[in-house]
Amino acid sequence: MKTVYGEVTYSRRVYRTEQEDGRTAYIYFLDQAMQMEKIGLISTNLEEKIALTVTESLIVSTQM
Repeated sequence: MKTVYGEVTYSRRVYRTEQEDGRTAYIYFLDQAMQMEKIGLISTNLEEKIALTVTESLIVSTQM
């Protein structure tokens, strides 16, 4: 995963569980414990910084 502090490597285990309606679901306890959202290979913090940087650069370029 890429973060604002650099790349972080970690491993996790997937668990199969049955939901109340009987369907099978696969969960990662580590993701739940870290409150990670499913955004791909970058952290939420990095995603926010990228969006802020792009927005700021668009504002500056339109003012020129």
